[in-house]
Amino acid sequence: MWCTIEKGGLNMAKERFVETYTQGVTKKVVVDTQTRVNYLLMSSIMNLSVIV
Repeated sequence: MWCTIEKGGLNMAKERFVETYTQGVTKKVVVDTQTRVNYLLMSSIMNLSVIV
């Protein structure tokens, strides 16, 4: 779940960021609907990486 400090808080974040692809619990592609930037989120037991 996404969190933000902008006005509107959590509800705004749910509308702004859309999960478009998931592969298990290790990889996700998320789109920022305002900027149209795709984010590849990769996680492991040790860390979380964001690739833009």
